[in-house]
Amino acid sequence: MRSYGGAEAFAGLRQRMDIVTWDMRGGPNAPGLSTNLECEWSGARLPRMPRNQAEFDQLAAANRAVASKCQAKDPQLFESMDSASQAHDLEAIRRALGESTVNFYGASYGGFLAQAYARLYPQHVRAIVLDGTWNHSAADWDR
Repeated sequence: MRSYGGAEAFAGLRQRMDIVTWDMRGGPNAPGLSTNLECEWSGARLPRMPRNQAEFDQLAAANRAVASKCQAKDPQLFESMDSASQAHDLEAIRRALGESTVNFYGASYGGFLAQAYARLYPQHVRAIVLDGTWNHSAADWDR
């Protein structure tokens, strides 16, 4: 298990529960990359917030160009790195462990995985904690 600087924070919880982690598809990640596809994506949105259709189209084209280069490096992996595929992996882990439900702590992008899992497998959710998950609606993009 990799430590993200806070493993000791879970020491008390480990006395009462098993903690299971997994490397998501595309991981373990290289430093500074969100996947091992080594895509050249800065995360900067230019323009930051499209003010009109032309700027939106420009942003969409730029994102498509970056995604296409990334996809070309490993098309099969790229097509299976969505939140739903990750949630299916968690479900496979739950079944393999013989558990009827899961408790899920999702920090940052992990919150999206937790939400995807809850949508797909609500009957197998005991509890979910969302920590630092941002609102991913377009209306609240910057906030």
